[in-house]
Amino acid sequence: MAKGNVKGFGIEGLNFDKEYFTEDDIDQIVKAVGLPVEGDIEIAGVDEETEQETKEQIPKRLALKLKLQQQAVLYFGWYEPNEQRPSPKQVEKTLSDIEAAADQLIQKVFVDNPPKRFANEGPDRLEDIPYAVRTALEGAATKDADQLGNLNGLDTPDKNAEDLFGEALEHVYRLRNWAAESRKALDVGDGQTGYRGDTGINSLIDGLIEHVWKPVFDMPATTSVNEDGFAYGPLIEFVKQVFKTLNIVGRDGAPFESDAIRSRIRNVNDQRLAKSEGKAV
Repeated sequence: MAKGNVKGFGIEGLNFDKEYFTEDDIDQIVKAVGLPVEGDIEIAGVDEETEQETKEQIPKRLALKLKLQQQAVLYFGWYEPNEQRPSPKQVEKTLSDIEAAADQLIQKVFVDNPPKRFANEGPDRLEDIPYAVRTALEGAATKDADQLGNLNGLDTPDKNAEDLFGEALEHVYRLRNWAAESRKALDVGDGQTGYRGDTGINSLIDGLIEHVWKPVFDMPATTSVNEDGFAYGPLIEFVKQVFKTLNIVGRDGAPFESDAIRSRIRNVNDQRLAKSEGKAV
């Protein structure tokens, strides 16, 4: 192969030093797929001296390893750290916890008799808080009011302790209400439908299909279901074996099942089709 970078393999800013796939790993992937990896494949590159585009034939097995390496570097160097987000169910639980914690704080301040709404305006805005609780908290707030005045170079603070206390309490109410509203608006789905999965996982599968599966194995991105309703097929086995090699597992720490992989492959295919037709995804 001529001196130069294989086009699509030399992505600036990503570390290619780590070898993600050994020769034994490639053997296991080819075995799992059950399809031959024979002959050569054309690879586009760029000559480092002339900066001219080159095209060369390299063995398919070598191309398989290089292309898998590329996808692994992309996933671990970009997609995984940038796309590890909690699931909608986990987000819903966090928002619910925030709402409950804020509500509990409000209950404590008002000693179990809080108003449903609170606006930081009017002279009697804090009258429902027991006098002993209110004066104790306002006493501590006085120090902050004085400190803020000093920071702003004011002889007399523009906000007194009562102002600061009211604002703080209003923010707690707002936080509680924001958590409740956003939780209700969250599209959680049922865990099986309505949630496309991690963007990083889907991006990896898309890259495996478009840059490895199709050019190296010369096969379409199709899957099947047997008579018992279980997903199967060489593409599914290919993705499963790659995931196994890279130790990519589901949120529960268990390997992805065939049905879960088929579902993600179908999502990726649907998104790619929608983009080709100019539809929003």
